Amino acid sequence: MRVMILANGDPPSGSLARAIAQRCDLVMATDGAAHKAAALGLMPSLICGDFGSADGEAARETVPDGAFVGVAGQDRGDPEKARTAAR
Repeated sequence: MRVMILANGDPPSGSLARAIAQRCDLVMATDGAAHKAAALGLMPSLICGDFGSADGEAARETVPDGAFVGVAGQDRGDPEKARTAAR
């Protein structure tokens, strides 16, 4: 399975992000990247993290069809939490 994980940070261009997403079976965003994914024209099917850097309600409005998976713990970064949630 090919998974694209968008983490909070400087996003790629919209065209690059969409081209990569087309090759993937699953598009995920970490909590703070949910809004950035939508701005790139992507609708992640899974949003995960501790939701410390994104307003959960606003993210749910932005990505209404996404599944939200809480992964607690400040000892790990969001990309590592995303790998855990994808399993």
